[in-house]
Amino acid sequence: MDQGTNTQKVAPTLNIDLSTNIPMIIITAVITFFMVALTLYIIIKIPTTLIKASKKVVQSTAEHAAPMILQAQNKKDNKRNHLKLTPKLVLAMKIILVLAPIIFVFASQFIEKPIVDLYISIYIGGLLACFSILFFIFQYLAAELMSVKKQDIW
Repeated sequence: MDQGTNTQKVAPTLNIDLSTNIPMIIITAVITFFMVALTLYIIIKIPTTLIKASKKVVQSTAEHAAPMILQAQNKKDNKRNHLKLTPKLVLAMKIILVLAPIIFVFASQFIEKPIVDLYISIYIGGLLACFSILFFIFQYLAAELMSVKKQDIW
């Protein structure tokens, strides 16, 4: 009999004595707690930060575009016309922001080697666009039900 062919492989075992690693356990627990708390803070804080930033961008863009549009329409550049035009500009920007990705998804069929199949990208893009449109509709319905001024909808 050949002794070399009858060898068994033994998996290495890791013997850790937890009583000697208590400082390491405490450090790990503190870091884990800190990371969980930081993650929860970020999850809670990001939506409000995005909402404030997007409101500021949309409103400032609409307010800066209003004088040019009023001038092109040969209307007076006064506060009343600004108040009437700004909500329309905000709605137009929302529509553009929903339609632009749909157009890009449709145009992706002209890429020679797409990463994602065209039908999948069109389906996902269309689904996300539908959700965006539904959210905008709900936003305007809620604003109407709560008697929010059109200028305050962004």
